[in-house]
Amino acid sequence: MRGGLSLCFCALTLLFVGYLFDRQRTFGKLKQHLLGELERNVELQIQASTDLLHSMPDQNYFWDRLTMEFRRAMTMQKNLSLVLVKAKPGARASLNRSKRSAERCGESMSKRLRPT
Repeated sequence: MRGGLSLCFCALTLLFVGYLFDRQRTFGKLKQHLLGELERNVELQIQASTDLLHSMPDQNYFWDRLTMEFRRAMTMQKNLSLVLVKAKPGARASLNRSKRSAERCGESMSKRLRPT
């Protein structure tokens, strides 16, 4: 009777230790998977930011658009309005504040100016 109990105890101990090792291995796999997904998300965010920067209009776009608008104004005999804004780079906090202020200013001007 005593030998049977110790054999059951040993078997339960082995099963419990096996369960702990399996759980630790599963936890490690999940952690690696999550880290991989996080790294992938960061890479996708960087790629999206890069794509956005490359898709933004550059100086050539500005000059092409200005030429087109000038020709349109001359053809229709209308005035051409041009608003130039110079922004000074500053500290990050003031840059964010300036950006919000510039966005509000741009929205306000776009409401008052013609769509193009």
